[in-house]
Amino acid sequence: MLPEPEREVAEREVADAAAAARAAPRDVDAAIRHGRCLTAVGRHRDAVAAWSRALASHPDEPRLLRHRGEGHIVLRDFATAERDLARAAELGRSQPPATLRFEVHFQLGLARFLLGEFASAEAAFRDGLATAKDDTSVVAATHWLWCALMRQDKRTEAAAVLARIGAGMKVPEDDACYRLCRFYRGETSRAAITAGAIDLPPDLAFGLAHHDLVAGDRASAAAALRQLASSAAWTAIGVIAAEAEGMRLRLQ
Repeated sequence: MLPEPEREVAEREVADAAAAARAAPRDVDAAIRHGRCLTAVGRHRDAVAAWSRALASHPDEPRLLRHRGEGHIVLRDFATAERDLARAAELGRSQPPATLRFEVHFQLGLARFLLGEFASAEAAFRDGLATAKDDTSVVAATHWLWCALMRQDKRTEAAAVLARIGAGMKVPEDDACYRLCRFYRGETSRAAITAGAIDLPPDLAFGLAHHDLVAGDRASAAAALRQLASSAAWTAIGVIAAEAEGMRLRLQ
């Protein structure tokens, strides 16, 4: 929830973006901005609806499919997200912006991971890693690729993908994926990661719980996932993933 002064500004931006989208109903950039402004104030269903309206006129626009796919992930509709993002990936192969290709493949990997389709998630994260143009993107794709490989018990391959992670990377020190990759490599400890923290960031908390799961400590993983799934930060991928993993554990 945004603080009141910030929310007032954000709501004005929503109104401005909505007016711009109405004035130019075939303008893809205006539709994308409108949806993003809606997500900023927590109106994720409205954002998906806005992108859907734009897709009625531009059904093969990968940027719109990418944003709507991410919106469906937040709304826990992983199968629909996967369809949108797979289509965006297919369309985006011939389009030049590497940033778009990375975002599409990365989000596609997440949708498939959340569905429990770990082999196809691996393929998407590998495609994302191949198009990553900065260290933060490399680290994010590497972390989730490691997770997908470990779920397939491809431990040698999982260890190999971490070789690209180094101390000199231009990544914020508090980046959850970077800290987790260094933990997987044995360069830092769980105690060092959690020292002094009352509440861990959701993505970091999920990574540690997932590590327990693939290490065979199902009880610790289940407890951590239950706690994380109850977090108020419901749009964070760590919380979304905790819900999905918790459900799988209960069904097994």
